[in-house]
Amino acid sequence: MRPLVSALSAEIPSKFHHGDEITVGGVITSYFDFNMVTPGQTLLKPDEKEKDAGVYVNVDDGVGKIILVLPQSLFLQILAESDGKLIGKTVLGVGNNIILNKSTTYLQNNKQPVTIPTHPNAEPPRVFCFDAKLI
Repeated sequence: MRPLVSALSAEIPSKFHHGDEITVGGVITSYFDFNMVTPGQTLLKPDEKEKDAGVYVNVDDGVGKIILVLPQSLFLQILAESDGKLIGKTVLGVGNNIILNKSTTYLQNNKQPVTIPTHPNAEPPRVFCFDAKLI
């Protein structure tokens, strides 16, 4: 996998900034399609189009986890290539590194808020993919 990717999951936070183009890959462990929550239901708001929804594909690169965020059309393309069986397949994704600026706010005993930033490595790296293929 190493010669095909820009970095492994553990290297992404230290080598790439928000928006940088990156190639990542690994074995698909699970996925979540926002269009298919349950039959007949969706998480989309009434004014959103299905084609705008993303699919979260969880990947294990042997070092850690990465979340690939795929547009619905790209997801359907690789799903068709896999004959509907994505779990356990190896995927390469090319896209932009996404860094979420997160924090948690607590109220102290005196009701004063304290905001604590979330550590950048608290969640797996995310890549918003514009290309993906099974290998």
